[in-house]
Amino acid sequence: MNTSRVVDIKDMLLKISLKWQIILMWMLIFGSVFDGYAAAKSYRDSKAEQIAASQTVDLASYKRNLSTDKADSVEKAYDVYKQYQSSFQSSEDYCNNAIKMKIDYTRVPTVNILYKVTNCENLTELCTFINTSVFTDDWLEEVRSELGWKDVAISYISELITSSKIDEQDKQREKVFRVKVISTDKESSERLADLAQKEIADRMTEIQGKYPSAMIQYLDQNFEISVDSTLLSDQQWQMERMNNSYNILNNLANNFDDNQKSYYTALIDSEKNTNIVQSDETEKTEPQIDVINIKYILLGMAVGFFILFCYYACLYIFNKGLHSASEMEVDLGVSVIGTMNRSKLKNEKTNPSIFRIFREKEPRMTYEECLEVICMKVKMAVNKNKIRSLYITSTADSEEINQLKERLQQLMEDFDCKVTIGNSVVYDVDSLTDLSDSDGVLFLEEVNQSPYSEIAQEVEICRKNDIFVIGTVVVE
Repeated sequence: MNTSRVVDIKDMLLKISLKWQIILMWMLIFGSVFDGYAAAKSYRDSKAEQIAASQTVDLASYKRNLSTDKADSVEKAYDVYKQYQSSFQSSEDYCNNAIKMKIDYTRVPTVNILYKVTNCENLTELCTFINTSVFTDDWLEEVRSELGWKDVAISYISELITSSKIDEQDKQREKVFRVKVISTDKESSERLADLAQKEIADRMTEIQGKYPSAMIQYLDQNFEISVDSTLLSDQQWQMERMNNSYNILNNLANNFDDNQKSYYTALIDSEKNTNIVQSDETEKTEPQIDVINIKYILLGMAVGFFILFCYYACLYIFNKGLHSASEMEVDLGVSVIGTMNRSKLKNEKTNPSIFRIFREKEPRMTYEECLEVICMKVKMAVNKNKIRSLYITSTADSEEINQLKERLQQLMEDFDCKVTIGNSVVYDVDSLTDLSDSDGVLFLEEVNQSPYSEIAQEVEICRKNDIFVIGTVVVE
């Protein structure tokens, strides 16, 4: 038998909605926790500002100890400091990160790509066009991705590829220019050269459009390990630039007296600390705490609602027990004679609005009235199908189910058939024997307690043995 189950979304939402008190409680708990976090965060931030404020330097107090000329000398030195500090920082970053700075100039992996050009008067201009308009930033981004150099700036990659004419060709009709590619190793230089050659080939139409009379032809590509004096000069110039900036920075305050040095140091510290106060007096403030933070409270309540909703939804979906009465009819094809539960009747009274939203309005009956209606439906089925022996069974073994079995047996004493009750026919041999001796069967099943797979087995047993299934009573 196919025992696939269809989740009843409406029933699931009803069951979750009935948990509104617990959900609300956890929403308030999460809201309080998030508000507590916001309060702690505001206190921590305020405390950090207070500590920073307590460590600020009053520049005016240093300046008061200096004459106008001496103060002007310090401020001019500070202006020079800012200029050379920026130059030193850029040089240091370049020396630490540029690929060119990591290549040994005595052993440079180099790939030369040669092209022959005919009818081109200004070969230098053509090479410049290739460097700027063919090897663009967009292409360099693709190269960086292709080579896996995600932390390398594209400007550092651009330096590795240069297009230039070969000297002493001015009077020749056919000229040759070279695309030179260098890198830290043979593999990356060759891969970079292949990408450069492909880009020139792909953009050849654009190059021909810029220089229509020029005929450009690829000649050859070769790899070599060479000594590169130009690379050495570039490396030396960058190191000298950084060293010069460093020396100037260190010597700016050499001729200052102690008061000037203190003011100069304070100015440098003010550059590093955005909380420097340049007034004569500083105010002390107490840490500020935002006790009520509406945004965090609402966020916490939303998180609490989402977590509890998902929790109860998972409990409903993954529960192996019977989800709802509709599963008996829709999935197993067993008629539901009635649904009942004392707690359900209580819920309908305490949460009438929720039941009105998720369920159609039903006639309100007491527990005993529900039992009488069920007994009448069973009696009609017994008489119509001429059943002489009725067996009442359930896969659930709860107090509610057992009391319901006994109560139904009492109410059916005047029926023209024998009514017996028993446990699950799936595992109880005596119950299975009693079932085999009966003409009809009535199932009593309880939501979340009756295992769905066992119910399916019960129905299968009855149908295979031609035992008439009157229906089921579902306790919710």
